[in-house]
Amino acid sequence: MSARLSPTLPVALLVLALALPAGADSGRPRARSGDAADEDIERGQLAPPSASASASLLVSYARHMFARQDYPAAAEALERAYAREPRPIYLFNAAQSYRKAERYADATRCYERFLIFAPNHTLAAEARDHLRTLQVLQEQQQKRREIELAIEQTQQQLEKEKFTAVYKRPWFWLALGSAVAGTIGVVVGIKLYRDQRDSHTGTLSLQF
Repeated sequence: MSARLSPTLPVALLVLALALPAGADSGRPRARSGDAADEDIERGQLAPPSASASASLLVSYARHMFARQDYPAAAEALERAYAREPRPIYLFNAAQSYRKAERYADATRCYERFLIFAPNHTLAAEARDHLRTLQVLQEQQQKRREIELAIEQTQQQLEKEKFTAVYKRPWFWLALGSAVAGTIGVVVGIKLYRDQRDSHTGTLSLQF
């Protein structure tokens, strides 16, 4: 006498089959929704966009680099985005990034280009304000380089005359006093500028 199958058995087998992993694909990660590029950036695995990257991809990359305080990378990506899609706001954001990186000459160049192409933009007044302060900062940077050069030359002179009581020589005190005074002036100037700018939250983030 043959065994009779329960009428519920096919349904049970179907439920079991659906619950099991799909064979060879069971060990593979499933594709997830969302921006994969953002996830890669968060893991620090995203390389700079390729030469053919779109403006939107470059801007996304720049936003993440700015958030990670990699300001030069953000600025360069934004300039590339502008070359792809000439929106003046990209120049403003590039200038912001260069300014945060203390690359004041590049920041000045981007602010000036922004004002050429968008003189009536809502951020134009802020750009002009930055240009005025950047001029002072560039002068201070030049003075700092001159001070560093003077200190280096003084050290070289000390090496040449290390067997002489250099504190008895007038040039030693003159060089030392100039370097100290100049350094204090530069440091104070930059500190005041940063305090002033950091109080303006509009300068601390990119504008999109």
